[in-house]
Amino acid sequence: MTNTDPSLGIAMERLQSRVEVGFAKIDGQNALILLRLDQWDSKHADLTLRVNELEDWKGEMDKSAVTNEQLKDRTRFILTIMTTVVVVITGVFGAIQFFTP
Repeated sequence: MTNTDPSLGIAMERLQSRVEVGFAKIDGQNALILLRLDQWDSKHADLTLRVNELEDWKGEMDKSAVTNEQLKDRTRFILTIMTTVVVVITGVFGAIQFFTP
């Protein structure tokens, strides 16, 4: 038979208790980390969806956007039309004044 010291048994029980408590804490921390990861995954999925929607919207806006050159061309065209209208109206009023006694 082996002769064991009773204080060694008590020390082993305390060690076992502390190890179990430590593992319980680690399990709780792991569960919390997994919960937070799930939340981050959800947030990431939401943000990815929003980014994709914004990229689609930007693509649609780019299709209908007017470039600076197109804007300049439209402005020149409008100014040409307005100048022509003013010249014609001025000519009509000049002709009316010329032919009225």
